[in-house]
Amino acid sequence: MSECRICEILEKKQAKILYEDEAVIVVLADEPTIFGHVWIIPKKHVRTLEELDDKTTQQLFYVASYTASALFEGLGAEGTNIIICNGNNSNQKFPHLIVDVLPRKNNDGIDTKWEPKRPDEEQMKETMKKIKDKTDMIGHTPEPIPQIKPPGEEDKEEMDYEEENYLVRQLTKIP
Repeated sequence: MSECRICEILEKKQAKILYEDEAVIVVLADEPTIFGHVWIIPKKHVRTLEELDDKTTQQLFYVASYTASALFEGLGAEGTNIIICNGNNSNQKFPHLIVDVLPRKNNDGIDTKWEPKRPDEEQMKETMKKIKDKTDMIGHTPEPIPQIKPPGEEDKEEMDYEEENYLVRQLTKIP
């Protein structure tokens, strides 16, 4: 798709590639908000998350989680923001789905706060009514989604998390 700047970058490999697999590519943002700003991009041209198949969506979030960990470890980030602008009125910069991962530190000058709305009880009930029946499908997939392991961990033995202490589980993924 030649009219998409992101697809052009992917086709010509014009980016600082940090990771790549069959579904996604991770690159340094070419117009970063902050030092270390990373884009995770599905290779398939889609504008919204809903257009992706379940396996690619799972891989996208899996890679986002590991990318955030890499920013903690590699850059000494004290936090991360994982942001998706999804669709027309979401402030999406390009017509291609991108997951932005920003490393955060105290006083880094980025303000992601917004003023919360104060709906009354009736507005809350109406909102709940409009959304609730649409969420019934969450967790119902036609077939199980296979677990994808990070590169180099394909042969590692699975831990039995039922018997392990929750603190030990935290050690498998830092932070």
